[in-house]
Amino acid sequence: MKTGKKLLIGLLLLAFLTRVPYLIGNNIPFSFDHGRDSIAVLHLIKTYSLKFIGPWTSIQGLFFGPGWYYLLAPAYFFSGGNPLAAVITMLGLSLIEVWLAWKYFGIYEAVIFATAPAFIMLATGAANPFPMVLIGLLILIALKNPAKNLVILGFLAGLGFHFSSALSIFYLLIIPLILSLKKIKLKLKSVSLSLGAFIVTFVPQLLFEVKNNWLQTRSLIEYFSRGESQQI
Repeated sequence: MKTGKKLLIGLLLLAFLTRVPYLIGNNIPFSFDHGRDSIAVLHLIKTYSLKFIGPWTSIQGLFFGPGWYYLLAPAYFFSGGNPLAAVITMLGLSLIEVWLAWKYFGIYEAVIFATAPAFIMLATGAANPFPMVLIGLLILIALKNPAKNLVILGFLAGLGFHFSSALSIFYLLIIPLILSLKKIKLKLKSVSLSLGAFIVTFVPQLLFEVKNNWLQTRSLIEYFSRGESQQI
């Protein structure tokens, strides 16, 4: 156990030391999205005005949930609005991911989360989809005992839509598929609670819809009725 703890501390230290130089040197990507998010979160913490929608999506008039803004808010608040706060948040999440991978899967998975270039890149930038790594990891952990964690799975699947709708759609396919492959017998009460947990994550957007004459719903209907305009 002592050796295991030392290895874990070593991995966390390695993950930290490979990421923090980017922050010390102010060597982070600062794109249009980063600036937009900084302004939105600053408005949130300076005016204490609730956010019911997050960044806009590629579909005109459709927005992500506000989860990204609330996730960034604490670091922005304590740093006085420094844009580095967003990357500090992602660095903190990456260390949590290393610990979770160690705890629930093993040393090899933890090493990958600590050292893989892709995960280092995600931890030294700050874009709306990046927290999906943590969401996906938590879903995998919950799927180790899906019958017990059905409500958590519903909540996590819905929370994913605050960061990446395109990826979260696959959760709605993958989770039922795994439940089917594992031959998990589901009770109506558990399914209802899971569905309720999923719907709860959309409450902010629903309130926005009611206040703004169902803007996103109308935008979505218009988008699908018009058809895909971009050639793939």
